[in-house]
Amino acid sequence: VELRTAFVDDHTWVAELNSGDQLQTIKELFASTFDSDNFVVIDEEKSVTAVLSGDERYQCTLTFGYNGDNRRIAVISYIDSEEEDIVKPTIIAFGLEMENYSLLFDNQLKNKSQLENCLVPMKRSYL
Repeated sequence: VELRTAFVDDHTWVAELNSGDQLQTIKELFASTFDSDNFVVIDEEKSVTAVLSGDERYQCTLTFGYNGDNRRIAVISYIDSEEEDIVKPTIIAFGLEMENYSLLFDNQLKNKSQLENCLVPMKRSYL
């Protein structure tokens, strides 16, 4: 996972994606990963934001873009505690899930129907 994902600074995580046609699947995987760690997930048109339930200081937002090689990337901007990592462990778990579903660059893409059957559709939540 380290070769395809990286924390580029204290507030940003980047992953190179296998393809650009899996963005909705990645958004749903993000939502299910953060939902299981007590985050409220807000689905917006171009991004998904996860806010820790009960403490809005801890949050992160998933967006998509391109790197210098014109390869599709997922970018998570996050706010975490200076004393302890609250958001970062869930971002790491999300990266591992992306690898498990072969969504990262250089992974063989799994059968799309197999992947869709494993995910729960994302619910829209609003604060």
